[in-house]
Amino acid sequence: MLEDFLIALSLCADCFAVSLCAGTGMRSRGALAVLGTTLALSFIHIVFLLSGWFAGSLVSGLVERFAQWLAAALLVIVGVAMIVEGLRGDDGGSSLAEKLLLGFWGTVLAGVATSIDAVAVGAAEAVTGESAGGIARLAAVLFAVTVAVVSAGLLGGRAIGRRAGGWAQVAGGLVLAAIGTGFVL
Repeated sequence: MLEDFLIALSLCADCFAVSLCAGTGMRSRGALAVLGTTLALSFIHIVFLLSGWFAGSLVSGLVERFAQWLAAALLVIVGVAMIVEGLRGDDGGSSLAEKLLLGFWGTVLAGVATSIDAVAVGAAEAVTGESAGGIARLAAVLFAVTVAVVSAGLLGGRAIGRRAGGWAQVAGGLVLAAIGTGFVL
């Protein structure tokens, strides 16, 4: 169980970074939007983990190459939007970065961007002979950890954004853009 928790925690590190950065730009979103985003990212993580397990190592290399560029593009676009809005000091309404991450398609893309490693872990579990019960246990732990990490990131980022204003959003945007460019370097 400890191994499953550590694997889940490592798979959620990028979810936390993206959620924390996106949370700095949250202005008009309530608890329902945070819950929806949290559950969507958690569900996508589980789907990717199980897909990797079912498909084994063959598919993981192909999916990882394609999704790496998608993840990089998404993070750079959201990061740049956050930087621009943070420097502009736009306090009215929903920010572009907030719409990109918390909108339906933005959430799906963020889920893909942060779940690529779950495919590889699932494939590795399949190659090492992990049973259906073992992968189900890992999926349950991953879901719980992802819910906790994404919720903490979004809410923590919102609190930071309210206190630090546009500068927190600029810093969050720089972090996301750096993570995105790191995917392709």
